[in-house]
Amino acid sequence: MQLLSTRIGYLRTQQPVSVARPPATGTAGSSAHSPAHPQARVRRRRLTTLAAMLLAPVTLLTIATPVAVSAAPASPSAPAVDRFTRSSSPEVAAAARSSLEALRAFEQHRLAVAYSEYLDRLDRTATLAANELGLDPAEMITAWRETARPKQIALLAALTQLGVPYRSMASSEGEGFDCSGLVHYAWRTAGVDLPRSSRNQIAVGRAVSAEEAMAGDSVYYPGHIMMYLGVDTAIVHSPNTGNLVEIRFVAQRRASSVRYGDPLATS
Repeated sequence: MQLLSTRIGYLRTQQPVSVARPPATGTAGSSAHSPAHPQARVRRRRLTTLAAMLLAPVTLLTIATPVAVSAAPASPSAPAVDRFTRSSSPEVAAAARSSLEALRAFEQHRLAVAYSEYLDRLDRTATLAANELGLDPAEMITAWRETARPKQIALLAALTQLGVPYRSMASSEGEGFDCSGLVHYAWRTAGVDLPRSSRNQIAVGRAVSAEEAMAGDSVYYPGHIMMYLGVDTAIVHSPNTGNLVEIRFVAQRRASSVRYGDPLATS
């Protein structure tokens, strides 16, 4: 390119060649100007051709050179979910209690403003639970809003017991639960009387696939029952001796074999 620019600059600095014209020798009535000298015409033609040849690569380069487009910065990928996370957050428990209080106020007065307040508190509880597990709050909010009202109530009731210790054969608010005792308590709060044992609880209603399961549905493997939070494999349950009611993910070794059930559905 530097060589081309130098040669083009050289051509532009050259003065046109002055060619002397022979004196007019025509007779009266002939033109006053004689044709240009043939050698001058040839020289001009050669210069024009050379300039065109030199400029052509520059034009082609201008047209053919691809325009560099800055790539948009890549969106940061979502952090991987830690499937060993577990939480008995008192903030989630308090938010769940507040949600149930707002729902009772709506059911008593049937005012639109009271229902709006209930939904706001429901969304806040979903957001807090999602944050505890590293999930997308928007997904959790949608899952809770789309599930049936009794399932919302049962799920919130279970969440109010976060931090309560596991106790075998117990189903006592604020004192202790085994796994089926927590599920029994949660659904009793929603006005649904389920059997007391986990094996009988999962048999109530209708079996559903993981893709069909909604927030509040049962999640079961032999000897243990949980309640689905509606996103990923997140659940609330009372795990075992020495632990507290908590939210977490289904254990990875169980994730592909657990059964889901809808206690409200008819077979």
